This record gives sequence, C-alpha cells and structure tokens, in this order.
Amino acid sequence: MTASPTRPVASWILHSLAGDTAPPPAPETETPAWWKLADEQGALTLLCARLAESGVIQALPLPLQERIKRQQRSAIATDMLHEAELSEVLQALAAHHLSPLLLKGADLAHSLYPAPHLRPRCDSDLLFAARADAERAWGVLQGLGFRRPLSVASEHFSHQFSCHRNTSGGGFTLDIHWRISNKPLFAQALGFAELAPEARPIPALGPHARGLAPVHALLFAAMHRIGHAAEGSANRWIWLYDIHLLAAGLDAPGWTRLAQLAKRKGLSGILLDGLQAAADHFETAIPLAIRQQLERQARGERFGAADFASPLRVQWADFRALPGLHARWGFIREHLRPDPAYMRKKYPQSQAPLAWLYLRRAFGGVLKTLRRP
Repeated sequence: MTASPTRPVASWILHSLAGDTAPPPAPETETPAWWKLADEQGALTLLCARLAESGVIQALPLPLQERIKRQQRSAIATDMLHEAELSEVLQALAAHHLSPLLLKGADLAHSLYPAPHLRPRCDSDLLFAARADAERAWGVLQGLGFRRPLSVASEHFSHQFSCHRNTSGGGFTLDIHWRISNKPLFAQALGFAELAPEARPIPALGPHARGLAPVHALLFAAMHRIGHAAEGSANRWIWLYDIHLLAAGLDAPGWTRLAQLAKRKGLSGILLDGLQAAADHFETAIPLAIRQQLERQARGERFGAADFASPLRVQWADFRALPGLHARWGFIREHLRPDPAYMRKKYPQSQAPLAWLYLRRAFGGVLKTLRRP
C-alpha cells in the first residue's frame, strides 16, 4: 500500500483499515498514539473493529483490550439511539407527505458498511426537494422537540439549516438541506429530481428511508471532500474510506456511467482528485480507461481541485459559478449585509447601529479567512 502519510503509526492504521492488520508499531500504553490519531480521522471505531476481528487485540495489554471493547459497545449503543431517533423523524415526516433523501454518513453507514456503527457521524443529513418542503419539515420537527439555532438566511450561499433536540443519549442533530451543497459551484450539480428516482431503500431505518444510488453517492462524496480542502481536512480518512468502498462496489457499467455523469456535471477533475486521494491511502482500484477518460474530460472543465486551495480561491470560484450579474450581486450583498434580524440576534447585547455591526462582522470574517491555512 502506498500511503501518503509516512509516519509508522499512520501507515499502520491505514493498512489495518484496509484489512492488512498487524500488531501496532510501538509498545502500547493505556492511551496509545494511534488511538488519538484514528479518532481525529473519524476511523477509531472501524480500527477497533479491525483489531478485534483479526485477533490482534489478543496481543495487546489487558487494559487496552478492555478500552477497545468499551469503545465498540459505546459506538453500538450510540448508533442504536440515533437510528431510533432518525426512524422516528422519517416516520413523522412521511405522515406529512415529506420524503427526504439521506446524505453522507446517515446514508453510507447503512448502505456501505458491514454495520452502521462503524461509520461515525455527528449529525444526520436530509435532502428535500425544495426550500418550501424543508420549511414544512421544520414545522414537523418543532413538534418533535427540535430547536433551530441562529443562521443566516441566504439565497446564494446557504441552502440548509441545522436543528437539535436533547435526548437521553446526549442529543440528536439534523442538517436539513434543500440543495446538495451550500457552494454555488456544487449547489445545482445533483438535484433532488435527478437523485430521487434512483434512490435506494434503507430498510434498517424503516420504510421511508432512502439513500443515494452508488454513482450519485460517489460523485457527491468527491464533492463533499474537496469542499473541505481549503481548511486542510479534505483527506480525512473516513471520507476517503467512503470513496474507497463506493469505488470498490462499482462494476464496469457503473464506472462508465460515473465518468459520463462527471462529464455532464463538469466535475471530472474533482472526482479524479478524490479517487486518487483514496488510492494514495487505501490502494483504491481505478480502472485505467476510466482514469484516462476523467483526465481528458478534466482538461476542458471550468473548475478543478486547484480552485479549492485556499478560502479566497474558493470564494472567487463560487462567485464565478453564479449565473449572471443579478446572482453575483446577490452573493456579494448577502455576504456583506446579512438580514438585519440576524445581526441583532448575533449581537444581542450591542446597541450599536447596524452599520457598525456589519463592519464588525466583516472585519471578523477577514481575520478568520487570513488565519486559515
């Protein structure tokens, strides 16, 4: 395996995730270095399962064996609670004739992994056909005890909201989307009307649960991954492992259809970048003909992975992706001058004029952007 991280601990984790398990590369303590690293990369639960399945766990100190077992039990219990919460939500929405699609971890945990607890997620993402449906869903969710934090109302760069309710297990969070992405580059790439006819049922979550078809899920995973490049987390291992598993499940017709879909959407370069990152970490098999096709298609595309190298480049690419002067001016206006009600809620203790609050917010945004890598 050619793993891009070269440190022995990182290399050992990546080999173990791919199924080539061996004892850890250094003497183990109650809190080994690999534990923290795997946890940061979202892969701790999967790694612990690999150690248990392979028998490597038996060679570890007893306190560490017990810690691994506790971690697995906790992950299973958390997943069971979230599964029950999500099933309840989907059933309540269906009673109001609302049928969203599951995205990201909530989908892939059940459709891709041997057991859903192996794919951790901090929230569950639901995609609705339109904003009106998402707002109708919010009415249902309020009745279930969910609360919605402050967020910016935007037509051009915010196509979702989050809501949360406290539970005996600590809480359950939903991200409600009416477009596939907040980024103008991707917002229209995969619409609900295109995704819904091929959506796959997820029986474990009840009769109303549906996730993306494999080809759609893989392209979306590549989009989601590159969207985090500017902040330095595009190669988070659990996201690359999603891509690895999705690619491994494609047959020849599936690969052909994926390349054709990427061409239509102008996302061949983004897709290839994600596949290559997965291959660098997990030796993901990419058919040579598909690789060459994606490379050819990427040469003629307007945007590519390089447009996500920094926050400023992302903002510029998003601006360029908007259709026409009206949309671009709206994008600028919404960034510089959010809704006044939002500003008053964001700074509830301030009695300053709105103009001062807008300057304060803009200055803070500039500092935040400059501090990013």
